[in-house]
Amino acid sequence: MKAYFEKLSTEHKAVAHSNKSRHFFRSIDHFLNDDSNNLSNFPAVVMDSLEGKITGQNSDNKTDLMQSGVMFIKKITDSDDDAGIDLVHREMKALALSFVARMERDAQMCETRDSKFLQLFDPLTVKYRIYGPVFDQCYGVHIAFTCGHIAAISFNDGEWNI
Repeated sequence: MKAYFEKLSTEHKAVAHSNKSRHFFRSIDHFLNDDSNNLSNFPAVVMDSLEGKITGQNSDNKTDLMQSGVMFIKKITDSDDDAGIDLVHREMKALALSFVARMERDAQMCETRDSKFLQLFDPLTVKYRIYGPVFDQCYGVHIAFTCGHIAAISFNDGEWNI
């Protein structure tokens, strides 16, 4: 899933993540510990942790449901600039919704291995939270979503010494 969001961060024109200009971070820790974390690294796309569960109505019909989130943040130099903070919140919400729209498109296509987890993605389940200041004057939006795919779980005798 993280490779997918890194790909989106590279392809989205407003983010333009690359090895030389880092805007995607695999975790909050990576974002906070990145040496290049300065104003040129914004907007930043930061992955949240992943939680999952296997569910289904019977043993033949299982799904692997995953819950995760992504933060879209931008740094502001003047914490007293209420109009600037409101603008950043609107910009980051628009960016987050652009990512949700791309996820919906990719879920409908579901052609590549890196988007297989989107098989069960429903954009109507996305929740968002506006926040800030965090991380030294950063403001933005966090989206939370559920996605998943059909779970292929079967017992394999060859994996066991029984």
